[in-house]
Amino acid sequence: VVENQILLDFDPMRRGGVQPLVSLLADDGPAARVRVGQPVHFCAEVLLPPRAGRFQSAAWSFEGEPDYPGKGGEHAEDSAGRVLVRAVHTYTKPGAYFCTVRVSSGREPRLGYTELRNLARARVIVEA
Repeated sequence: VVENQILLDFDPMRRGGVQPLVSLLADDGPAARVRVGQPVHFCAEVLLPPRAGRFQSAAWSFEGEPDYPGKGGEHAEDSAGRVLVRAVHTYTKPGAYFCTVRVSSGREPRLGYTELRNLARARVIVEA
């Protein structure tokens, strides 16, 4: 626990469990500061614990939408099982935003009820 926040180990071997681990960067950092109309590049890193299945999907809420309207994004998996999912979004109004990515994994992709999800957020400050 650090400053009243529970921090879990990001190494899937040490953490255990079956839930995917995800972290999110905005313009290569935990937070980005941009101007209205300037694109923000997001990169989510997904790690899967052993025997937890495979990466299935990513959904994005760039501006706080509860239904995650941004689907997919470019993704690539390396030989260690790490998946990088990339997306770009352009904000049209100034303000503070928390972009959220929701990733899912599972052993049986055809069965929605076996899907395991996790979230990560990155802060974006948009200036006029």
